Amino acid sequence: MKKWALKEWLEFLQAISIIIGVFFIGFQIKNQTETLQVTQKVNSASFVLKISDDLDKPRYEKIMYAIEDHAGNYPIINTKGHKGKFNSHQIEDYIGKFDTIGFLIHENVILETMAYNELGYDVEKTWCNKDVYDYLIKIRQQDKHLSGDQAFYNGFEEFAKYCFFKDKIKSCSEIDEE
Repeated sequence: MKKWALKEWLEFLQAISIIIGVFFIGFQIKNQTETLQVTQKVNSASFVLKISDDLDKPRYEKIMYAIEDHAGNYPIINTKGHKGKFNSHQIEDYIGKFDTIGFLIHENVILETMAYNELGYDVEKTWCNKDVYDYLIKIRQQDKHLSGDQAFYNGFEEFAKYCFFKDKIKSCSEIDEE
């Protein structure tokens, strides 16, 4: 009888140990998940701030001021009939930053709220510049992908739309009035 009681006691201890182990593993998984989420937020913020810092550098500073300090009809691209100060390569490089942000938001690599808080106004003003918009339409027509994931600068467009939604802006004329 004592032998039987000892065997039952050991089986009971073994079951309790397994249950405690399962709870411990669950706790560890929860902690690792929270750590991963915090790490993603930190990395997201770091990347968005890096892009923002890049846009503040002399390479983009003049483009940014030309767009942000003027109404949407202000010419920025130097083409036939336009007096803009920048060529299409400079504009592509500039809007490419917003396109990258938009793509990374779409892929859930960075948080859209962080990108919006740091770059929302910049992307809205850029999207609403007539030269930028006309240029995008032109290259999309040449490529024959006017919209959707395959369209040039779709990430930029989606990021701009998100910012308009967050700011409850319905048109570019509202941006010019700010």
